[in-house]
Amino acid sequence: MDSGRWAYRPGNDVHGFSRPDFARWSGGRWSQTCWGGRCGWWWATGGLGYFYAAPVYPYPLVVSPITYAVPIYDSGVTGPVPQPNFSYYCDNPQGYYPEAQQCNTPWQEFRTPADSQ
Repeated sequence: MDSGRWAYRPGNDVHGFSRPDFARWSGGRWSQTCWGGRCGWWWATGGLGYFYAAPVYPYPLVVSPITYAVPIYDSGVTGPVPQPNFSYYCDNPQGYYPEAQQCNTPWQEFRTPADSQ
């Protein structure tokens, strides 16, 4: 079964993509969020996220080496599957994302309890 994921080789320049690859890449979207413990700007396309320090418009010209596979959930039931909620905390300077935009130590990921959703 096809997972719907499509990976691009880090460091590749998009001008060297085939037409279908370029169409898929340029059809992505920017999201300012936290994935895999890293908060910032992510270019999302093909079921993967590619991390960048800042958005580049209309799309990134070089594939980032920092990627995150967006989880695919299959509970065997029909209808939407609830997604877990996460909070991200920084020790230095102390604070939660998005109030703390930068962190001098690794971000700590906390799963939000289901009863607080």
